[in-house]
Order: sequence, then C-alpha cells, then structure tokens
Amino acid sequence: MLSNKNFEDSQFENNRADEWRKLKPKAVPTVFNLPSPPTLMTSLPRNSTVKSDVRTLRVLEKNEHLNNQFQYLTTILAPVLEEENQNLKTQSASVNIALIDPISRENTNLREEIKK
Repeated sequence: MLSNKNFEDSQFENNRADEWRKLKPKAVPTVFNLPSPPTLMTSLPRNSTVKSDVRTLRVLEKNEHLNNQFQYLTTILAPVLEEENQNLKTQSASVNIALIDPISRENTNLREEIKK
C-alpha cells in the first residue's frame, strides 16, 4: 500500500497556504522499503556490446527464417524437380535415338560403299 513515505519531497507541492502536503498531479512513487532493491538502470554507452548483440540476434533470426523457407521449398520442390528430371531424361533419350539412328544408318551405308 502506498503512503506519503513512498514519495520524495520533490513530488509534493511547495508553499501551500493551508500547509497540507499534497502530491503534484504527476507524482510518481520512487521510495520503497525493499529487502533487496533492484539496481537502477543506466543508459547504455553508444558503442555498447548489447546493441551489437541485438544486431547479431536479428541476423540469426533472419537466417533461421530463411533456412526454414529453404527447407519448406526444398520439401515441396524436390519431388517436382525429380519428376521434371525424369521427363528430361526420357526426352533426351528419344532425341538421341531420333538423331543417332539416321547417322548410324548413313555410316553403315558409307562403309559398305567403301568396301565395294
């Protein structure tokens, strides 16, 4: 429970005619009787390693996000790419047969003519 003991003297109105101790409208309690009070926070120096650590953490989070996207896409695309690869192999074999057979026949004809 808060009382006047939780406020510094600067948080009270000064020179009141009725001599009452009245808190200022935006008074903030700052005095507490704690067995082990928390340490006061101070602002960090400009070249703080904490800022550097935050940047590093953001980079690591972005890398993790990109890695997750890569794994997701790899999982989805791997079967599609494998099927496309098989289709290309089949087409390649068909093209090779279509090109090699006439050349092979021509080669055989030329050899027979040379023998004559």
